[in-house]
Amino acid sequence: MANLGIFPALGPTRDQFDNYAVLNAVNPDPLLGYAHGPIPNNNPGWKPAAYTAAVAAGNVRYDIKAADIAATPPPNQAVVLNKENTGVCDIVVNPPAQMCGMVFSEGPALRRHIRNEHSGAIVNPSRRSKTQPEIIAG
Repeated sequence: MANLGIFPALGPTRDQFDNYAVLNAVNPDPLLGYAHGPIPNNNPGWKPAAYTAAVAAGNVRYDIKAADIAATPPPNQAVVLNKENTGVCDIVVNPPAQMCGMVFSEGPALRRHIRNEHSGAIVNPSRRSKTQPEIIAG
């Protein structure tokens, strides 16, 4: 949430974003991954074997788990997503740049959406807290 000067103690200020370092930041960051979109999906339409088996057995509401993706990885390299939760799914659904755009108030809901709808797009993020470099990078 951007601080517009109304509540000075809340969040970053506009001055912290209107600078060369932020405007020209590399995306994806070589260590932390994508901070914002468009985020490519190198495996469009791919689903893990557990999902296809469940659907074939008649379970049309199967939630894909991180372990399902780990058990049968996608054919192409998935990308890394920064742990900063923007709340918006920025994965490309119509190349070159049309993004999904679904909005989520919580990180777990966003990750669940990505696993179910864009299964092979990103490397499953760990549940660990953000590291110091991730906190500094924002």
